[in-house]
Amino acid sequence: NADGTPTPMVLHGAPSAPGTVYIITDDTNFSGDTFGVWQWTDSTGVAAPTLVGYADLATATGVTANFPIDQTQLGTPVAIQANDVRTLDAEWRNGHLWLTHQMSCNIGAGAQGCARWAEVDPSDASVVQAGVVSIFGKSISFPNLAVDANDNMALGFTVMGPSKRPSVYIAARMSGDAPGTLRDATQVRGGDIIYSAFDGSPGRWGDYSGMTADPDGQHLWY
Repeated sequence: NADGTPTPMVLHGAPSAPGTVYIITDDTNFSGDTFGVWQWTDSTGVAAPTLVGYADLATATGVTANFPIDQTQLGTPVAIQANDVRTLDAEWRNGHLWLTHQMSCNIGAGAQGCARWAEVDPSDASVVQAGVVSIFGKSISFPNLAVDANDNMALGFTVMGPSKRPSVYIAARMSGDAPGTLRDATQVRGGDIIYSAFDGSPGRWGDYSGMTADPDGQHLWY
């Protein structure tokens, strides 16, 4: 298909229709703004997945995705790649799909790295809620999310900038919080040293990070 980078759902809890598999894809324009939702009811047979529709995250958030830009870090001119706008994670929980990806946006001081997340209804690819997280003057990259049994969600990511070494951050929301919002980002571990890439500048920082739900349905691990 013309869509690219199929991402199968990480399954948490029981699916609403046993045997049904959902897949997220980048759209045909590789825009980072709309993502295809595919349903596969015959994953062990020969029938192909079918397109449910496209989740429009640009409309849902009011922010258009721009291609990620190289990121700077404290103490060195070596920049770090932020790769591209593809989906970095997609999960199933309680009948809905959750996804996240990185991009660049402008919150008042020029382009910088930011991350977008969304909750999507797979029955029609409509966006239930979505948001963009950014930190003024710093870049966010490689986000990954997970959702617990009660629809509380946490998003982990890297933060860096001219005054900051690459560091680990978490932002989260409780299920009862206002739709599309995250609570303030919290630093979990500050960067200890300058990242010196083996491949020159911009250096490859990695393609992803990992957030996952504990089998107890109550804890999330990053």
